[in-house]
Amino acid sequence: IKALAPTTRHQKFLSAFLNSDSLISSPLTRALQTAMVGLALHPHTIRSKRPNVLNLVADAREKRNLGGRDTQGQALGQEIVDRALNELRILFEGTPQKEVPEEIKRVGININDCTQIWWNTNAESADAFNERLDNLAKHLGFMKSTSIVVTSHSHFIRAFFKRFICQEGARSQPELSEGLQRDLLCNGGVIGLDLEFTSSGIPRIMDFCLLFDTKLNIKTKKTKSPKSPQLDGSGNNHQRSRSAYRLVDNFKLSKSNIDRVQSSNSSSNSSSHGGGGGTTSNRSSSSSQYYRAEHGKGGGAKIKRKGKGDWEAWLLNKIDVNDCTDKWWDTSKESSQALSMRMAEFVNIVHYRPETSLVVVGHSAFFRQFVQNYASSKLKRRKHDLVMSKLANCEMRGIKFCLERNEIVDVVAIAKA
Repeated sequence: IKALAPTTRHQKFLSAFLNSDSLISSPLTRALQTAMVGLALHPHTIRSKRPNVLNLVADAREKRNLGGRDTQGQALGQEIVDRALNELRILFEGTPQKEVPEEIKRVGININDCTQIWWNTNAESADAFNERLDNLAKHLGFMKSTSIVVTSHSHFIRAFFKRFICQEGARSQPELSEGLQRDLLCNGGVIGLDLEFTSSGIPRIMDFCLLFDTKLNIKTKKTKSPKSPQLDGSGNNHQRSRSAYRLVDNFKLSKSNIDRVQSSNSSSNSSSHGGGGGTTSNRSSSSSQYYRAEHGKGGGAKIKRKGKGDWEAWLLNKIDVNDCTDKWWDTSKESSQALSMRMAEFVNIVHYRPETSLVVVGHSAFFRQFVQNYASSKLKRRKHDLVMSKLANCEMRGIKFCLERNEIVDVVAIAKA
């Protein structure tokens, strides 16, 4: 313990962790996998005579934001465990072991309150989320154990700390307290909390400590926007602030002008375009090559190639269908409210991606409405014509989206076909 805990505070929390006799996990797959792997050799897992040592608690799941599909459950009961094990098998296929270690497979899991639908299908309001935080806190307070290990999610842990930290506890470590209320724990991070429960069952965090070399993903201050309209693509803004350039390019492909013959005796760049749904571009070789883009059923385009090489196979291997395995289109006219919700869902998806610069191929009407909905007041005054105008076919524009303020702070016309 002394080797891992350089201070008395560290020793106190590390000892509590190792001597815990209650293990809890969120039922969402990524948290459950973390618990199964991280706690497989925990002293309680090894010495317990009970077959099931890890308890699923639905209230420990991540907050459901608009569009946060990775925070929505997909299984009930034993299927939750089976799903987590299947994902672990895929993970371990790429290791020298090739399969999940027996210690992990032997971790027994109590399903508890996860036999019926335990997740939110829509965005979770602040009041509903706070109520869930209170419910988990009360659940911990009524448990007999004096030391409990809870495997949850970074946003949930930050919200829990922010809600229950007391002034006395915050004053003991002001810088760390401020950081824990602002930033997220690193993946696999561990924090120890000393909870004192009031008569109403709501806890106060009196002391806290980061364990096992846990770090915070520190949010740096947003860098000032460059005066030049050029997109530098350098990603200098901190990844967590996400006040980075979002490159949006709108290439369209129509039923008319969908055939393009490319013939050249020397290497050159070329692109085919039209007026209704996508594009294909390639670098042609010294021999003639012919590409045709055809609309498939339900939208989109499929690309057929005549000529040498395996460009088509390469392209098909690069496409991830994500959430388009089920019916994803509207069969009737989409209301303005539904469109706004879809745009908010798109922003939320972008927020959780690790990149600071994205290329998005979309549609001119969607792009125009998106910019109008999210453009800052200052931007609307400064670049009114660009904000209100519709993109031409194959026109490319760049936008700088500040996710902290949830608004577009700059838009730039980059290129036209």
